[in-house]
Amino acid sequence: MAEKGSYFVLTLPLDTKPWQEAILNKRFEVNRKIYNALLQGGFKRYCQMTQTRKYRELIEKLDQTREAADRKKIYRELDEMAAAYRLTKAELSRDSTQYRQFFPENTDAPIVQNLSANAWKSLYSMMCRRSKTLHLKEEGQLNVLEGKSNKTSIRYADGKILWKKLEIPAVLKNSAYEQEALSREIRYCRLKQKEIRGKQRYFADIVLKGQCPVRKVIPAAHPGTVGVAVTLKQFYLVSRYEIRVEEFTRYSEALNVKRGELIRKMEVSRRLNNPQNYEENGRIRAGSLKWIYSKNYQKNRKRLREIARKQQAIRREERGKLIRSLLTMGDTFVVEQIDYRKLKERHFGKPVESSAAAGFLREMEWKCSVQGRTWKSIESGTLYKTWKDHEKERTEQPISQESGENQAHTHPDSQPEAIWNTEPDACLHRAFLLMHADQEGIDWQGYQRDWNDFVKLRQQFHGQTE
Repeated sequence: MAEKGSYFVLTLPLDTKPWQEAILNKRFEVNRKIYNALLQGGFKRYCQMTQTRKYRELIEKLDQTREAADRKKIYRELDEMAAAYRLTKAELSRDSTQYRQFFPENTDAPIVQNLSANAWKSLYSMMCRRSKTLHLKEEGQLNVLEGKSNKTSIRYADGKILWKKLEIPAVLKNSAYEQEALSREIRYCRLKQKEIRGKQRYFADIVLKGQCPVRKVIPAAHPGTVGVAVTLKQFYLVSRYEIRVEEFTRYSEALNVKRGELIRKMEVSRRLNNPQNYEENGRIRAGSLKWIYSKNYQKNRKRLREIARKQQAIRREERGKLIRSLLTMGDTFVVEQIDYRKLKERHFGKPVESSAAAGFLREMEWKCSVQGRTWKSIESGTLYKTWKDHEKERTEQPISQESGENQAHTHPDSQPEAIWNTEPDACLHRAFLLMHADQEGIDWQGYQRDWNDFVKLRQQFHGQTE
């Protein structure tokens, strides 16, 4: 790949002719088979290594060892053993050369080297025992081919994508954004194919150096800090002037109904055509099974993929609109940092995947950087610990009658009902804390100063939602 640094991607649709599409389909298929061959060759050598006594002894010793220095020695021995069985990234890249030589018209060195790097990631994940199986690319599943620079392999020049005697014009809008983006230096290009409404469409991703151009400047209605508290389904935003509660998941309900109908039809069809693969209680039999899919099943599967594509497009568009509206709330956003990988492991797999909260926050952070906003992340555990320490210090201090009267209007404990009794109110209070937090701690003077305004905003918010 090109050198590291800030970059952005400009996606352009390609105006392909039928004969060009036939050539591209063949090239995608050839590279898919090369990827599978690289993956199978590495997996075969990995199986040979795992069958040796030395490997099993090292793995058993690794599971029983807790000292960091001893584990480091075991890892070093495992790396030496992997190198002996040619299970390294360099060896996989060397293997790709022999496959490339048989298809000089359909692939080249940068592309197969990127394919070998992707195959190595899958193989390395298994070697580290993060995954249990490898998945080969089935026909039509390899949808991306990318080069390493704009000088060789896939490249962009004069409004066209050039690759091995192919010159495919890109569809340009000639907008100010495109002109400014294409004036930057190009790192490399990639080709993508997507099935849209039953037809293969081709796109070019042009990866450019530098900061992404600004399409439209979004001014802040009320400059200031905004606290963002996150849950699995919703996120809560609190500023000095506004409170907002939004949901991560934004889908079309009509498409969801169609999706459910198609899934039921496909399940009935699969059971009728494969009764030998099911137990009497309706469960799928264990072991390797052979499945027969009817033509209607295959048509419905394509329709299901089209619905998923539409849902993804709707979700992307709705997220863009939501982020643009949220940026008007302030010029500094403070969000609590959550490890979603750990949440996914703790029996929250489907909720985390369906909300895609981490992806939304990354997109919002990127949009903030483009619009010149400030984005800060505070660890959730640090915020909670700081709040508890402050509460402990406050309760231990003696309170005079005069100071107690003043605090009755500024501290949350003085309210008729504690605002953290319900989940929405607790999240709003957490967002209010984040509004006054930074890496050094919480600004308690600002917290006390803005408390009454926050209570009024909370009452107005509950009045609107009731």
